[in-house]
Amino acid sequence: MHDVSRMSRVICILLLFFAYFCYHATYGDKGLLTMMETKEKFAEARDTLSILKRRRMELEREIAMLQPGNYDMDFVDEIARKRFFYIAPGEKVILLERSGK
Repeated sequence: MHDVSRMSRVICILLLFFAYFCYHATYGDKGLLTMMETKEKFAEARDTLSILKRRRMELEREIAMLQPGNYDMDFVDEIARKRFFYIAPGEKVILLERSGK
């Protein structure tokens, strides 16, 4: 009888340790859920980095087209029209009302 009681205590303690480690393996600081969240954040950061690299390349191309002695007049015209609302003499502006306000 004494051996059965002692054995059940040992099994109970082992089950508690097992439950403790399972809980921390799932929900702990380095657990499975944290690892999955970290992977998602990493994927988002990688996507953001890709977008920023593309934008940087676009800006570097624009800078190259605006360097002295290397002006791309079509690009300069595009900037003047889009950013500064430049209109060449003789051109007319037609304002359209946006639909779906």
